[in-house]
Amino acid sequence: MSASLSLRHITAIASFALGCLLAQTAPKQQVEYLLQQIASGQPDVRRQAAMRLSHLGPAAKEAVPALTKLLQEAKEPEVRAYAGLALSGIGPTAKDAVSALIKVLGDDREPEVRMFAAAALGGIGPAKGALPALVKALQEDNDPDVRKAAAGALVGIGSAKDVVPALVKALQEDEEPEVVAAAATALGDIGPAAKDAVQTLCKVLAENKSPTVAQALGSIGAAAKPAIPVIIKVLRDEPFTRNQMAEALADIAKALGDAGAVDSIPALRDAQDALEKTGKARESADVRRAAETLAFIRDRMLSTRLQAILAWVKANPITSAWLSLP
Repeated sequence: MSASLSLRHITAIASFALGCLLAQTAPKQQVEYLLQQIASGQPDVRRQAAMRLSHLGPAAKEAVPALTKLLQEAKEPEVRAYAGLALSGIGPTAKDAVSALIKVLGDDREPEVRMFAAAALGGIGPAKGALPALVKALQEDNDPDVRKAAAGALVGIGSAKDVVPALVKALQEDEEPEVVAAAATALGDIGPAAKDAVQTLCKVLAENKSPTVAQALGSIGAAAKPAIPVIIKVLRDEPFTRNQMAEALADIAKALGDAGAVDSIPALRDAQDALEKTGKARESADVRRAAETLAFIRDRMLSTRLQAILAWVKANPITSAWLSLP
């Protein structure tokens, strides 16, 4: 190894040292200094400055114009990408950058830059033009990482009515498993409002046995009741995903109450036995806890019903008299 350091190494070391000092100053002072760094014209310095601005969150809103310009004009793809990352970190207060982000998402030649532009639109939230731009990226971009980022960004952009159909289409048509998983995760993040996706998620789960898809169904909750037999089948057939399937099954059953518990407990017990036989003690314990929780729900609900029936019997003159007979 050479004893001398290159200019790039020296710059990196200096940037790290300055970063340590900056962390001890007020956010406003940090932003002022980092804006000077962005204006320096040195790619490594600009990239580091953008990264540090991303950590400051909304406190860096004064940097939005400079970051927007950097996103549009920097020659280096990595610098443009970090400008997008910074805007994502700043969040809703970076709304003035939306138009530029939409253009970059559609036009930039570098997938990494488009990916961070999609993430930034998601971080900023609902804004004019963002929803159709992200849907287009999800359906048409030729890079799977960009499509994944678009799927995740859609969660915070529009109503379930607007977003769910696009995510369902990705589940049905995208050939990349990682994009399908990202769409499923997004639907799970939407939660019960994504109930219209249940049928498609069930079909995908039956085909690919994906724990991510099962977890999305679990997050949707009671509306995912049709998924119970599909999850039970995968739970029994696929030894390597039993723990995740059990968690999803428990989530749906909890949302359904005692009816879901009655349907699900036997499958959870079977999974617990299978995991114990293969020596997976931790996974077995997780499944056992899920089964015990459902048994508690079932017993509590049944007890409540029995108490209601008994109260009705006591309140009814005929049945009450019958109960008082010797």
